[in-house]
Amino acid sequence: MIAKPSSHLRSLLAGVGLAVAAAAPAQAQRVSAPPAPLVAKLHLSSVYAKYTDVGGFPVVATAKVSDHAVAEAAYLIYHMVGRRPDILRAIADKNIRFVVMAPSEMTTDVPEHSDLAPKSYWDRRARGIGATPPHPATSAGEENLLNLPGDPYPDENILIHEFAHTVYEAGMVTLDPSFDRRLLAAYEHARATGLWKGTYAMTNRTEYWASAAQSWFDCARGQDEDHNDIRTRAQLKAYDPAIAALLKEAFGDGKWRYAKPASRPAGERRHLAGFDIAKAGSFSWPAQIAANEIPDLGLGATSDKNTPSASPRNSSGPSGIFFINHLPAVVSIDWLDFDGKPVHYADIKPGEQFFQSTYVGHVWKVSAAGQVQGTFVAQEGNGRVEINAKQPQW
Repeated sequence: MIAKPSSHLRSLLAGVGLAVAAAAPAQAQRVSAPPAPLVAKLHLSSVYAKYTDVGGFPVVATAKVSDHAVAEAAYLIYHMVGRRPDILRAIADKNIRFVVMAPSEMTTDVPEHSDLAPKSYWDRRARGIGATPPHPATSAGEENLLNLPGDPYPDENILIHEFAHTVYEAGMVTLDPSFDRRLLAAYEHARATGLWKGTYAMTNRTEYWASAAQSWFDCARGQDEDHNDIRTRAQLKAYDPAIAALLKEAFGDGKWRYAKPASRPAGERRHLAGFDIAKAGSFSWPAQIAANEIPDLGLGATSDKNTPSASPRNSSGPSGIFFINHLPAVVSIDWLDFDGKPVHYADIKPGEQFFQSTYVGHVWKVSAAGQVQGTFVAQEGNGRVEINAKQPQW
């Protein structure tokens, strides 16, 4: 049984023009301009010209995005958590919104993500990211939602992965204080027993959750260098019952599974009435962004004889490093000076990023909880170091 919201909550939702209950799954989503009360409440940018709603949770986009993509985002969100209006309310209470990017829009074109730096890294890294307190927007590209030609991620659904992050980080942990502890226990058990070994899911517990959510809805990419072959809910239940049980708590265990729009029965395409993929355009990386492939510098072994013990006094030029902390602990970033002495530069909180200007050939050390995670040498151009729970590769 779905609990009715209090009279105070009903008044609050009505005051910002939001619906109390999620729309029926086969109902055509109405796309309109964002209502003025919502714009004021969320401090929405004036670039947002399109809006729809799923149980009080807003989906927005610029005029460059098709109504069909906005409606498809709402359709997917409904099928993920429409049975859990409490989750949608918890997320909406944090002023989070879902943003659909047009094929011509990049990550830092999203107003809530416009300050992410370096821009060249974020615009090339992904076609959708999750919400954080400083950046309260979860995003995905129109090309992935509608399966347009040129989609860089044709074998998976980005919304399901990224919105799963939001369901966990802004929904479940708010509603159930024990949820994060139980997810961490499942993640640590998976690591200890070799489940998901060598996959992106083992980066940290948040990626473990979001990657497993893709399998829960039958839209995981399939086996490659970052994924294993657990693609479906049935496989997931047999392979990792602990994470499957947690996913069932959040999403239920109904019949719905993700299918690309063209593969769905007519009743599940009503919100896409009039959509013609032949006229919908395509995606391609702009040339200047396609050229911005930022190499992963990795974390070299501190005992590796090939890793210098000090930074050189002479360098061929400036460089830059983008640190990404996937660990559940604060990491410390030190520069090894010309005599090999560590000079502290930054502490990076769990889940946060930090960009450091440096010079080619300079040596940097990464530590967490007093333990050295590894060292690396800056290369020409900008590079990145992803600090995660995987064993360093060298």
